[in-house]
Amino acid sequence: MAKPDPILIPELADFIAAYLPAQSLAACLRVSRDWHGAFLPLLYRNIAVFDFDYHAKHVDHGHPSGSVTSSQRSATDVGYGGSRVHKYTHFTRTIVAANVHSFKYLGASCTRLTHASIIQNQNFTTARHAPPLLPQATRTAWNKYFAEHSFPRTVDLWVQLIERNPSLVCVRMDLEEVMHGSENIAEALGSLKHLQELTLFKPTQRNAVEIFLDHCPGIRTFEFISESPRTIFTPVEPARTTQIRHLKFGYPFAPEPRVCAYLLKRCPNLEWLTLPLNARLELLTTAGATINSLNIRSTLTRVDFDGNISLLHVPQAIFCSLVEPENVSSITFSRARVDFESLTYLADPGLRERIRVLVFSFALHIQAHNTVAVLETCPNLEVFELENAHISVHEFLDLNISCQASLTSLKLSISCTKEEAAAFEIDREIEVCSGIRQGDRVKKQDGIVGCLARLGALKSLTLEGTLNATYVSAFPLVPDDVMWTEFKNLRRLQMLRILGSIYNVHSPLMQTL
Repeated sequence: MAKPDPILIPELADFIAAYLPAQSLAACLRVSRDWHGAFLPLLYRNIAVFDFDYHAKHVDHGHPSGSVTSSQRSATDVGYGGSRVHKYTHFTRTIVAANVHSFKYLGASCTRLTHASIIQNQNFTTARHAPPLLPQATRTAWNKYFAEHSFPRTVDLWVQLIERNPSLVCVRMDLEEVMHGSENIAEALGSLKHLQELTLFKPTQRNAVEIFLDHCPGIRTFEFISESPRTIFTPVEPARTTQIRHLKFGYPFAPEPRVCAYLLKRCPNLEWLTLPLNARLELLTTAGATINSLNIRSTLTRVDFDGNISLLHVPQAIFCSLVEPENVSSITFSRARVDFESLTYLADPGLRERIRVLVFSFALHIQAHNTVAVLETCPNLEVFELENAHISVHEFLDLNISCQASLTSLKLSISCTKEEAAAFEIDREIEVCSGIRQGDRVKKQDGIVGCLARLGALKSLTLEGTLNATYVSAFPLVPDDVMWTEFKNLRRLQMLRILGSIYNVHSPLMQTL
């Protein structure tokens, strides 16, 4: 009796599919009929497309399907993104599209969506795929087509999609071209029992924000992305509160201060606030004053700053007003451009005591001299992550980490100069030939490992490489018996990643996974 193919176990197929791109999933369909049945629903479960009938790419060849005009196509053959997706939309759970025009081709069988997103109402951009290179005349013709046939139907297309998919949890919509009818979409959203997250991109109808929040008071996450001049808003005192826990003002645009204040007032249970760091000081000042005048002061626990700009133009007093609430213990910076002056902005001893999570992600790879100082100044820090930045091996060895007893997750990059890397390579060759651990590289590696081995609460450790190949290199850490002996004393350590390799810290030997 033939053994069943383990790949046909649904849980295993789901696990495998999570790590495969669409092209690989399409290849799995051609292995056998059984594999076709197992992987077909997974291929169409999450789709990210251009407009189905024109801007889709063929999976097999990767070429744009734009060589055939819409007038030459049949009504049912709308390319890979159209006819085939239309046929299997009953499998689809998530759709990300560049234009609401794409929803026209989902069909009546698409009734099980949980996530529907228009990333931006641009005809040639999506979140995951590069746009096809089309002649300017073609682009102009299609822009005209969308303006005449798609944008006027934005409200109807959204309402129809929402009514067919009562299981929607997350909705992101572009309302830049919608001057009337937002209340129809909001009413449809209000009927959803599972809606948790809503994003509005550039709403232009007057008081659109108020309309959507009035109909959807139970959502937990609300993201608002709009330029100040585009927002038509009549300030009123909020009549109803919401259950919003995460309020996000999306990068790169910053709303008017009065809109920010209005939204904060509608979120009395707010726990997580995301602000664009490129905002005007007036907005940040208004946000800080509003937070500290409401009950939010006692509920807010996390503040994120997002934006391709530095904190240099933000006075310390304004920054402190945003993180002053007594329960704020988590601060994240995304797309920062310069080193964080931690000694200046975290000068308040009470704030240093409260901080549990600090995450820094830089837009440009930098040497984070001052950022890493938080390991010395925040005694109760539990999570510290440094992305797209590095600290020299000499600076790391000089650190006096004050959060040894509390730090559970650490992610950073330790670097050395190109000259040091060349010398360390020679030391490594001598080690291999002689079989004796010696030289400056071994001394510094033992120092790094010894410092990390004192972090008794550590559960996750990631030592990354450096992307700045012009000036520095990642310190050449080489796993060996001495490193393993030190790390095995970290009883709580569950995940160890060194320069891209993941190691099993619970195995008798230091094995890579």
